[in-house]
Amino acid sequence: MPLRRGWVRSKLISTISGVAFLHTLNNLLQVRQAERAGSESAWRSFLSRFLLTVVLALICIGSLNYFVNPEGLYGTHLVPQILWGARPQKAVMLKSVQPPPEALIMGSSRVMTILPAEVQAATGLRTFNAGVDSAKAEDFYILLRYAVEQAHLRPKLLILGCDVEVFHNHEPVHYYLQQPSLLASFLWHSESQHWRWQTFTKLLSHQETQLAVESLYKSVRRKTTPFSHAEADGHVVDDEWERERAAGRQDLQREIRFTIDRFRPRYDDYTGLSEERLAYFDATLHYAHDHGIQTIVFLTPTRPAVEEGLRQHGYEERKQEVTAALQRISSAWSARFHDFSSAESFGGDPSHFYDGVHYDDTFAPGLIAKMFPVRAHAIQ
Repeated sequence: MPLRRGWVRSKLISTISGVAFLHTLNNLLQVRQAERAGSESAWRSFLSRFLLTVVLALICIGSLNYFVNPEGLYGTHLVPQILWGARPQKAVMLKSVQPPPEALIMGSSRVMTILPAEVQAATGLRTFNAGVDSAKAEDFYILLRYAVEQAHLRPKLLILGCDVEVFHNHEPVHYYLQQPSLLASFLWHSESQHWRWQTFTKLLSHQETQLAVESLYKSVRRKTTPFSHAEADGHVVDDEWERERAAGRQDLQREIRFTIDRFRPRYDDYTGLSEERLAYFDATLHYAHDHGIQTIVFLTPTRPAVEEGLRQHGYEERKQEVTAALQRISSAWSARFHDFSSAESFGGDPSHFYDGVHYDDTFAPGLIAKMFPVRAHAIQ
């Protein structure tokens, strides 16, 4: 019996211990489940708050950019616009300028400071500067066809200033050309079907926000003078840089460093020449040739420090490829080509750069003199 009672006691203790263990385990599981439920609840709460914060931030950024409208893309004008859209403005000016120009200058913002009066003095042709910001090869084609077919101009001379990025194979077509506009109909693929989405995403971009904040700052400080303005002949005056220079605040080395920093990502993505942009350039010269327009092509000047700063990002390779392409296509259509990538090649003073690639209008006489060594009515 003692053994029986001992066995029973042992089994009872084992059973009680087992039940206690299972009860304890159950309690632990319930605690863990409660903790997990609490953790999941806390995570869901955090995620909801985070998403709400992001949405509210995007609404605030979009509203700021829409109502400040620093580039004049929308119909709102909360503060004076500090930037102007070169493409729509130059298109309107081409139609209205009187007397009609007989020579056109095209290119990016790097040709905007070339004085049309210098070209007129050398050629005897009334000249208009149709340069637009960040111009690529398609801009030349579109603007030339617009000038002839919509503005009804009959130019005798076309001067094309090409940057090394003119055939960039990854930069998209300018957003103005991707939406219904005065110029979009001349784009081979017409406007993008997604232009509304692209306009919306630009509304939330870092660049647009930066410009909106700067616009507000200038408005509060009552400094609402635009960065630049276009004169009646299309020549652009860089007011902001001129004011800094006049006040002795220009720091050219800082601006050169800023240019290099801005261009590095651009050249990292520039892995070769765009076949479509090469075709646009060829079509431009073909169109000019068929309409009896003499064409002069030149590579725009760049500070040597910028070329050196971009060397490890593929700049030299792209420059060689672009130069060869410009020479080849120009020769095919009897256009003259000049490599003015160095300011010294036309007697330009490097101190007259605003930054690493933009320069003031004192470069114009040297550039034009190299293009037209025999002045006074060189083209008839």
